[in-house]
Amino acid sequence: MRTGGLLATTAVIAAMAPGAHAQSAPATPPAAAPGLEEIVVTAQRRSENLQKAGLAVSAVTGDTLARQGITDAQALTNVIPAVQIASGAGPYNLFYLRGVGSFNVNPLSDSAISFNVDGIAISRPSSTSGVFYDLDRVEVLKGPQGTLYGRNATGGAINVITRGPKLGELSGSLTGEYGNYNAEKVDGAINLPLGDKAALRAAFLVSDHDAWLSDGTDTDQGRAGRLRFKLEATPDFTIQIGADYYHQGGRSGAVLVRDGFTNARIGNTDPRAQAVYEHTLFFPSGSFLPSIPDDARSNDNYWGFNANLEWRSELGTLTILPAFRRSTVDYRTALPGLHVIENTVSEQSSVEARFASKDTHPLRWLIGGYYLNETAHSALDYNSQFNLSHQRLSLPVESVAGFGRLTWAVTDRFRLTGGVRYTRDKKSLDANGAIANILCFPAFATGNPFACAGAPGFPYSPNPPPEFNAAVASGFPVPYGPTGTVIVAVPVAYNQSRTFTKTTWRAAAEFDIAPRSLLYASAETGFKAGGFFFGNERPSYNPETITAYTIGSKNRFLGNKLQLNLEAFWWKYKDQQISHITRDSAGAVVFATENVGRATIRGVEGELLYAATRLTTVGVNVQYLDAKYDGYRFVEPNLGGPPVENCAATPQGATFLVDCSGKRAPQSPEWTLNLSAQQRIPIGAAGDLVLNAATKYQTDIFVGAEYLGSERQSAYWMSNAQLTWNLPGDRYSLAGFVQNIEDAVVKTDAFPHPLVGAALVSSPLRPPRTYGIRASVRF
Repeated sequence: MRTGGLLATTAVIAAMAPGAHAQSAPATPPAAAPGLEEIVVTAQRRSENLQKAGLAVSAVTGDTLARQGITDAQALTNVIPAVQIASGAGPYNLFYLRGVGSFNVNPLSDSAISFNVDGIAISRPSSTSGVFYDLDRVEVLKGPQGTLYGRNATGGAINVITRGPKLGELSGSLTGEYGNYNAEKVDGAINLPLGDKAALRAAFLVSDHDAWLSDGTDTDQGRAGRLRFKLEATPDFTIQIGADYYHQGGRSGAVLVRDGFTNARIGNTDPRAQAVYEHTLFFPSGSFLPSIPDDARSNDNYWGFNANLEWRSELGTLTILPAFRRSTVDYRTALPGLHVIENTVSEQSSVEARFASKDTHPLRWLIGGYYLNETAHSALDYNSQFNLSHQRLSLPVESVAGFGRLTWAVTDRFRLTGGVRYTRDKKSLDANGAIANILCFPAFATGNPFACAGAPGFPYSPNPPPEFNAAVASGFPVPYGPTGTVIVAVPVAYNQSRTFTKTTWRAAAEFDIAPRSLLYASAETGFKAGGFFFGNERPSYNPETITAYTIGSKNRFLGNKLQLNLEAFWWKYKDQQISHITRDSAGAVVFATENVGRATIRGVEGELLYAATRLTTVGVNVQYLDAKYDGYRFVEPNLGGPPVENCAATPQGATFLVDCSGKRAPQSPEWTLNLSAQQRIPIGAAGDLVLNAATKYQTDIFVGAEYLGSERQSAYWMSNAQLTWNLPGDRYSLAGFVQNIEDAVVKTDAFPHPLVGAALVSSPLRPPRTYGIRASVRF
């Protein structure tokens, strides 16, 4: 569906909308209500006012997300200072929260930030797209969430809450959008009453845009749909059932980080970039790197079912959340500066049960249990021209947990909370495949770096050449090509299983200084299980843990017109899991995950929101972050030269001891500033105009763990603006918008080439300046 079809669809629905005008009129627009909006969150597995929740949490409403055109996880970086979300290869999103995160670009890695949709944890970081439409809100919980969210919540949690069905209401909305880069987007929803006790809500999203990079990559083609059904079977028993589907198309891409390429957004498979590859010598092969084919594409599909069963009694509320999700990942890309082919099919089944007391008692409690069973089967090929990692993996995971939380209202104004969770994760890996290099023996014998010039690289296919298989089977070098090159292969075949257990806890206190002023303090621990990576030498790693101390205050003043929230935090991070490209003692390229040391993360965050008048609201959010490694040491093989990392490297015979201690954690800006404003301008019988503007500033960061100069993203501003004309009644609106007004070029991640390291570094980029118009109808 392209421009004409999208706008025509919008026009047809708009023309039909007057037939629905007999329904009740929409509520008074929030901006016209006195004071600031109240937001209800479920971050602590209970419904409560955001300003009354005694923990570090930010919430953004679905309307705010829609105004800023946010339809993917990465765009949250623009609105929540604590969050950095980058794009990895293919469908992978990389989540970082105050320097805590994972470089998780393969199915063997887990995220350090728990990503949840309607209370269901999404286990795979490749399955976190296609949910940002028809939303009620997004909650970002900052700091470990070990007791209520459990596994893989070391740095925090992101909760996406979709809009649920409303009983007795026929309503809906449709929005059509068109912008530069042929960007087209249509999303809509309809709420249908099914008698007095049931309702059905259906929503969809269609999203397309052309390439943001010169080689035709960085495109989007998304198709998503969601159904939610609600039934009040009895006054005390409610059933909600949901189903969703998302197809991810498009082509992921990145640029070479070098002068004249990054700012021009020259993609990796552009002939100009490939000329750089073809003039880069890799001495062990005695030749220059071959070019990478321009065959990037994604054909990824995700679907799932979930239910929410809620039974209310005098004793409390029982909630049961069963869910199933299947993901099929099928993509090719040159985003990391090498050729990647992945085909992964994963399925996760989970169920969570919670029993929570009523909030009216002085002693409140919550107990629960959680079970997850996940299987994944992957075929992966990482081809860096003269090196090939050919992987066939089977990955079963089973996780069991029990948890509880107790809150005691010592007085009407003072409360104490304690929580505990026990988690048992069993992970297995059945790995088969090989890692192979193409070498030039004459180059080593004669010292001539061009002895095998013109040597062919590995074919860009999921089927390795016969010489590869022969080298794997024999264990000896096998001639390859006409110029004296050979293939040397290291077979990988093992079946391992490990079980990880951990007890995490939370202790907190809250004090109501005044009816609209809360003071809170907490200590909480988090845990992320260990796991495996593809390689022959020590291919597993241990869990990481974190302990976080927080003190904060939430306040409303001036008759609910001024909000001032402050938070200070101190985190101690141990055995952090860092994934990076390295090489083993045989010279084979390995994407290894290692426990590298300790970090101290501390800082402060402040938020001010002021409803200056009924028509004017301004906001300021600022964060100071000091995230440094107290100890960051690991070992690299000595292959005749220092490792690629820009850290102290001490030779120790066959290895180097690399020491990055004292370095700032990647993806952790020292200062982040967000400014926002909304101005409503009444224009009489014609309705009103609403101007929304927002800008973000952040200081420089490293977007890679090697601390190379090319991995440094300098400080930048990024601003968005939108002018909306709402017709009387707010049923129809027309908006013009521009995002990234400065057209800032911002790197999000870094991938040094596995064979030549700092000579070739690739990075995805945040979107360029985009602008367009948006038309909406609500009924």
